[in-house]
Amino acid sequence: MGGAGGGMRPEDQDAFDSMMKEVARAIVDHPNIDDIRAGRAGEAVRLLDKITRADGTNTVAMVAKAYGGLKEGRYEEALAGFDGMPRKHHGVPWFHEGRGRALHGLGRYEEALAAFDKAVSIEPELAS
Repeated sequence: MGGAGGGMRPEDQDAFDSMMKEVARAIVDHPNIDDIRAGRAGEAVRLLDKITRADGTNTVAMVAKAYGGLKEGRYEEALAGFDGMPRKHHGVPWFHEGRGRALHGLGRYEEALAAFDKAVSIEPELAS
């Protein structure tokens, strides 16, 4: 399936890319490389927490946090992140793909399948 940036408007994609560069810098500068290899990029998570506390409507940070939760197996947190996103993002495939991955991780397979089906109905190329 497409990445987190799939289906975004160009200006949102630019903001997302910029955010991901900041997160990548935070990961690279993280003092404990073993934590990073284990998927616990604490500095990146702290950066995203700081951004979302300062601006609770910063969708770029919300997306990055939700996908970070998926990567680290924190499926409840990831699902809450996707579900907390503004309604305008509910019509893009990455939203439903991310929710589906979180629901699958929680063992909620029927709901996950419905979310994946919704992503494919929006962007049929995802099925190939």
